[in-house]
Amino acid sequence: MNIFDLDIIQPCYNPPDEWEKHTVLYYREICKLLPDFSIRLSIVNDGSSRPVSFEKVEYIRTHIPHFTFISYDLNQGKGYALRKGVEQSSATYQIYSDIDFPYQIANLVSMAQALRAGADIVIGVREKDYYDHLSYKRKITSKWAQLLNKLFLRLPVNETQSGLKGFNHKGRSIFLKTIVKRFLFDTEFVAMASRDKSILFKIVPLHLRDEVRFSRMSLKTIFKELSNFFGIVYRHYTTKS
Repeated sequence: MNIFDLDIIQPCYNPPDEWEKHTVLYYREICKLLPDFSIRLSIVNDGSSRPVSFEKVEYIRTHIPHFTFISYDLNQGKGYALRKGVEQSSATYQIYSDIDFPYQIANLVSMAQALRAGADIVIGVREKDYYDHLSYKRKITSKWAQLLNKLFLRLPVNETQSGLKGFNHKGRSIFLKTIVKRFLFDTEFVAMASRDKSILFKIVPLHLRDEVRFSRMSLKTIFKELSNFFGIVYRHYTTKS
């Protein structure tokens, strides 16, 4: 028997100021909107280059009774961190989100409800207003990623990089088979799941919270992820279901 209905899993790398207070605030809001769910929060410290304060972790632990903190020294990437978090989860459903909860809490709530209604995998898709908040370089990078998905992969949705997704045990088993360590684990996950015709997908539109600010993405990272993308394409068409 699963102890929790839902695990919310977040990767953490050099978290922003007062992240612990925001985490508690958003967690409480989620619990208020999902009163019939038992919810645990799991945070994975992905080898932050700045020490993650023990006091801040204990602040979360004090205010969130169902809380797990995983930490390791060497930065491995967002995909690796989330697999670590999902591995230890025994909840009925898992939803992963960035540490700053960049999307409106109602969007995450809709995901949880869709999972309970029978979806195997719920994909958050960013609405058009999201792109108004991006720098020119990030906007072009996002659009190119969607175009590449459309040209090379047959997916239920071409927008795969929102960073907010949820799944049940069927989706979990696929997610744990991904191998990309950094940003394109999202695309890899959707590509792998799309090959299983029994998977029921649900799309949830996402809207940014007003105060969200984006970090910069280096050209080195972009070219590295491009290499990862073509590795995903190769495996997508050569690996048997």
